[in-house]
Amino acid sequence: MIGLVLSGLDGSGDNSMKKLVKFIISIWVCLFFIDLKADAIQENITSCGAGNSDGCVELANLYYEGNGVKHSYSKAQAYYRKACDAGNGRGCVNLGDFYKDGINQKLDYFKANTYYAKACVAGNSDGCYKLGTLYDYDNGNRIKQDYSKARSYYSKACDAGNGLGCSHLGFLYKKGNGVKQDNVKARGYFTKACNIGNGFGCTSLGILYFNGEGIKKDDLKARAYYAKACNANNAAGCFNLGIVNDQLKKPSDIVSKQ
Repeated sequence: MIGLVLSGLDGSGDNSMKKLVKFIISIWVCLFFIDLKADAIQENITSCGAGNSDGCVELANLYYEGNGVKHSYSKAQAYYRKACDAGNGRGCVNLGDFYKDGINQKLDYFKANTYYAKACVAGNSDGCYKLGTLYDYDNGNRIKQDYSKARSYYSKACDAGNGLGCSHLGFLYKKGNGVKQDNVKARGYFTKACNIGNGFGCTSLGILYFNGEGIKKDDLKARAYYAKACNANNAAGCFNLGIVNDQLKKPSDIVSKQ
């Protein structure tokens, strides 16, 4: 039907008619996607009800974002919990986030720890990484800071290909937190993180080259890594890229390994 209407518009018709047809098309497209969303929601409801934990996670995501359904943290949390109870790592991680960030209830780092640990055991690398952050940072004595545990969980996340786990593991070695300070090991983990596509890892690698920490100073390599970080939407990478670009405008300041 729409094709027939469009075929009648040869450029000589009334402009108001063209606007009307465009309006009708836009309404049709909106209704089409609304139907698709409704089908997706019903599919996830059926899937979750049948015991498919991934369906529960997807349904929870819809309620969390208010995508096609009325926004509801309570329903999102309930479906994440259902998924987690079924051993779904994504459900456990997202449920842990509710407690860590105080979403829909009081902040509770201990419960966050419980759900992140459950996710990590289920093989979810985000759960391992987030568990590491709880032990890495001083969070007001809610969870006792323990760099050894942080390193262990970051390592597990990194081994599973989690870029944030690798970059944070590198940071422990760069700062010497709970380990002997080692820029070579730090560079190795930052490189792994950057190759995975983690912007923080690329920025950290750029800093090592820019400052000549544990390696010969190389402004051109620093710029390359900052650019890669910026392309990965890392704000620090973009900022540092601007700084090094300004410096490289002065030929006498350029330091590069030839």
